[in-house]
Parts: sequence; C-alpha cells; structure tokens
Amino acid sequence: MPFGDAVSMDLGTGTTVGTTASIGVEPYANWVQTTGFPNFSRTNMADQTTTATTLDLTAAALAGNVSSRAAGSGDLFNMYTRGVAGTGGAGSTFAFSDNPYAEYDVILYFGEQAANSAGNLQSFSDGTTTYYYDTQGADNFNSGTFTQVTSTSSGSPDTAGNYVRFSGLTAAAVTVTVVSILGGDIALVGMQVIEVTGGATGDLLLTNRSIANFIGMRQ
Repeated sequence: MPFGDAVSMDLGTGTTVGTTASIGVEPYANWVQTTGFPNFSRTNMADQTTTATTLDLTAAALAGNVSSRAAGSGDLFNMYTRGVAGTGGAGSTFAFSDNPYAEYDVILYFGEQAANSAGNLQSFSDGTTTYYYDTQGADNFNSGTFTQVTSTSSGSPDTAGNYVRFSGLTAAAVTVTVVSILGGDIALVGMQVIEVTGGATGDLLLTNRSIANFIGMRQ
C-alpha cells in the first residue's frame, strides 16, 4: 500500500470514534476528536500510532453541530451520524499548516443533514480542484459504503457520494473550502491527512514508518 502515516479527525460532538477503531477509505486508528465548535483549532495532532505530529488545523466559518441522516451502528456510523455544518457565502474553511508529509492526500467525509432538502449544491475545493455534489434529501451513508464525489462541473454535480479526496498534495499548508451554495445542508463528519509514500511509478519515499518496517524485516 503506497501510504504511510495519517492524521484522522472526527468532526462534530455527540458521538465519538473509538481510539482503536480502524476506519476510513484508507483505514486508520486513533481518530482525533475535535472540540470547540463551531470554530476550532488543533496543534500537533497525533497520527494513528498516537504520536504527535507537527500538523495543525484551524477551522472557521462553521455553523455548529448537526445530525445527519445516517442510520446504523458502530464506529463508522458514529463518525457519520454527527458533524459540523458547512455554510454559504464564502464557505467554511479547514486550514492545515506545518504538514510533516512530503506528499499527502486529504479526504473529507460528509453526510446529508437530517433536516436538509434535495437540490442544494455543495462545493469542495483545495484551491486547485473543486468537486460538486447535489443533495438528495436522503441518507448518503449507504450502510457504511464509501462513494467518492468526483464531478468537477457545477452544471452536472454528482448525486451520490459521501466523501471527496484531494490527491498528491505537496504544500506544507493547504486550505479546504466547503460552500453550501444554496444553504447549510451538509454535515461535515470527518477528515484525514494521509501520507503518500509511493507513486504510480513505484518509487518509495523513505519515511520513518518505512524505515522501521525495513529494520524489523531484517532482524
């Protein structure tokens, strides 16, 4: 697997992901519980081994805690059932800084609000790529099945999906902006910053994790 360490965040209060639960599109444990809504900041967030990293996060222009339409049980459901609401106008922002990874992916998980309506356009952007999703007024948790939103056209947004992924990022700082274009009808439920350790060519970056694995194999 071409991934190394990861910092995972459970957004919203009311339910929490267990620290030993390994969940996500790329499953990792130790989901950091973010607090201080509607806006918050965290410094030196811990990775899946509970080791502190240099990664910082400041979230702004959120509209408070909300419940989603997700139904079910377990740690993944606990992440999806509660979140923070995105806003209209300039949108809500998640600003990451001091990223310790030379290359990384950012994944943002979202659900439809319990009280939302269909036909509200949502956009998700890292400043370079913008993805679009149109709310359906229905549960998009899909019994725990991950579905990626990939449409980059506001005129033909995806109508199914529960996460977006920004891949191959290299800047030490990046801001993800979420805009509820026709209203605050999205529940932002979780985020991951995942270290990329190998590219399509198979080249491997020697990270602390890969070095430790190599040493363990040689002993």
